[in-house]
Amino acid sequence: MFFRYNGTAQKYIDKAVAMGFSQEEAQNGEGSPYVMNMFDERRDPTSPNMDPRWGGMYVADGVYDSSATSKRPGAYTQYAAIAGICGSNSLNEVALQLAWPETGHGCNAKPEYKTAMAEVGTGDVGGGIPVPGCSCDRFVATVIRYAKADPNVEIGNTNKQLVYFRQHPELYQEIPNEHNTSNMQPGDIMVLNGHIMMYVKRDDGTEGIASASIGSRTGEFNPGVYFSDWRGDYNIFRFTGKTPANET
Repeated sequence: MFFRYNGTAQKYIDKAVAMGFSQEEAQNGEGSPYVMNMFDERRDPTSPNMDPRWGGMYVADGVYDSSATSKRPGAYTQYAAIAGICGSNSLNEVALQLAWPETGHGCNAKPEYKTAMAEVGTGDVGGGIPVPGCSCDRFVATVIRYAKADPNVEIGNTNKQLVYFRQHPELYQEIPNEHNTSNMQPGDIMVLNGHIMMYVKRDDGTEGIASASIGSRTGEFNPGVYFSDWRGDYNIFRFTGKTPANET
């Protein structure tokens, strides 16, 4: 119902495809400001990171203004807020909230991170983890759970998390790794067997990685983005905001 409200005009379908959404997603209204406006940074006219292709909307019956934008949240954005559904941008915000803004803190977790771990149950020491929060898998799992995105996300090792993401395509969309951020959104999860991290972007536009490392550093922000290491290319996943709990 939400997606059918001014959501599937051809102009909006074309816009969604141009922004990298699939045909199926485009048919569901991802390109319509009446449906998805302000759901994430790319579709938020108040954000400096708005996608330049997002502008343009019908302002009257049959009247399309190619430069028009709105500061009014779309129908689905409003529904998502009421239902507690979050998009990848919410993961971006939580990751930046829980991570130190700079390196050099070792295994001393940020107070907000300690609070989040206690709230969502990811801070238990075990599995060879010497200090709570000093583990890449637990940092990303804490972000996802604390954002109320997926309360059941795997906490264990990164290989288990990779399998989990692929076993739940209704929750996580796999994004091609093009070795640049052109098709990525802040909050996207980057994982391979051995490490997991989150692509983030600050309000000033600085791109980076929010991550931790077992036994050596807690959650922290590192400027710059890398797409592979000695273990291979990272697999990239985007949380879709459609959790079983929210759908009910």
